[in-house]
Amino acid sequence: MNKLHLNRIILIGQITDKPELRYVPSGSPICSFSIEVLREKPSSTGTAEEFDVFPVIAWNDQALYCSQSIEKGSWVYCEGSLQIRTFGEVGAQKKTTVEVILKDIFRLQQ
Repeated sequence: MNKLHLNRIILIGQITDKPELRYVPSGSPICSFSIEVLREKPSSTGTAEEFDVFPVIAWNDQALYCSQSIEKGSWVYCEGSLQIRTFGEVGAQKKTTVEVILKDIFRLQQ
């Protein structure tokens, strides 16, 4: 029996910090940054605006592109998948993080 799986997220928002480029021990480039996205929240007086901040991870060519082409304050369209990671030392309390693994990014005109 075939099962359909889909893990896709699309975000349009503003870069909150300078993209950070580094290299893993194998030599592959990785770039991390965050994107802030507006979310409307129903309230007793109508609709309130709140912002969510998503950490984004880009690998290889996308990492190089992000480190050279986007900056804090840039408006971007990001498409990727969500990844949930759990980490921590043995015996210590585990921590969980949710990240967007970048597939495509386009800088939008401001």
